[in-house]
Amino acid sequence: MRYVPAIAWALFILVICGFSGDKIPNIKLLNQFSADKLIHGFMFFVLVYLLCKAERNNRQQLRQLRFCFLLDAAMFGLLMEYCQTYFFVNRFGEWIDVLANSVGALLAFLIFIFINQKQTT
Repeated sequence: MRYVPAIAWALFILVICGFSGDKIPNIKLLNQFSADKLIHGFMFFVLVYLLCKAERNNRQQLRQLRFCFLLDAAMFGLLMEYCQTYFFVNRFGEWIDVLANSVGALLAFLIFIFINQKQTT
């Protein structure tokens, strides 16, 4: 039961990434930087944070699990971009989106470590 929020969020990511590309507005920030990259980072930040939070009481394995969650989220992000390229209608994968997904996941990983260290000291 503790993984339900993370699984629900992963399904949300799958649905959002599967939307037809012509239904998604293209908002540009600072010339070349698209708001899409912030959204990608945010979605994967939340995913890793929810996964880490689900295991916060499992202190013995938390360190290894956090790293696994980070890798899993990065691979999930890569899979979403692959699916956007080959399976989803009017979508295309971008390497910069894979990077944004991974950066969001990494930020959640680092913030969770920081918060967890403050709580244990």
